[in-house]
Amino acid sequence: MLWATYKATCRRSGVYAGASGPRDFNAELFELISKQLATGWESAFERRLPYGLHSDAQRLATSPDVRSKAPTTRCSCQWNVRACPYLGLLLEVRKLH
Repeated sequence: MLWATYKATCRRSGVYAGASGPRDFNAELFELISKQLATGWESAFERRLPYGLHSDAQRLATSPDVRSKAPTTRCSCQWNVRACPYLGLLLEVRKLH
């Protein structure tokens, strides 16, 4: 790549289309990095995280403290939807599920 093309690409936030064709430094750099990151994230979310959640769920299910302290009544508090507009949205989404 010529120096002028490199400078033009950097000036345009990594994206430049000139006589030598389009260049996207952002996509080229991300492609190199994403391949290495993807394997670590994949192993974390497909193997490590489910194993940890499963073992925690089993431990909580067999714990006598959790069963004895289980709530017997529902919460009687009232939420002020007008004070927090996002709360109303969350309640609507919850109704859909």
